[in-house]
Amino acid sequence: CLVPHLICSLDESRTVKELVSTEYIAASFASGAWHDLFEQLGEALATFPSSARTLSQVRGFIGRHMDILRSNSAEPSLVAQLVVQEPANSELLYHFRNHESAKQLHE
Repeated sequence: CLVPHLICSLDESRTVKELVSTEYIAASFASGAWHDLFEQLGEALATFPSSARTLSQVRGFIGRHMDILRSNSAEPSLVAQLVVQEPANSELLYHFRNHESAKQLHE
């Protein structure tokens, strides 16, 4: 998996980019690897204290929505739908909006 490699190589920027990605979060739940996601968030928090606010918000977001994200009926777009409901000052929402803007520029 990419994220553990990024953490081991001390690539903070790319690690955080992956861990805040709605696609990565959705894929982790869809594949049943949400335990790995929590482990990766913990490792990233320990390794990159300067990104603690962002990573803690991601972990809190997942914890708040764990039941619905783990349900068999959860669609990949569900993570994005939940993220846009986050408070305006949310780092997760900020990263999501930047990612969506970048995707639109490349379309």
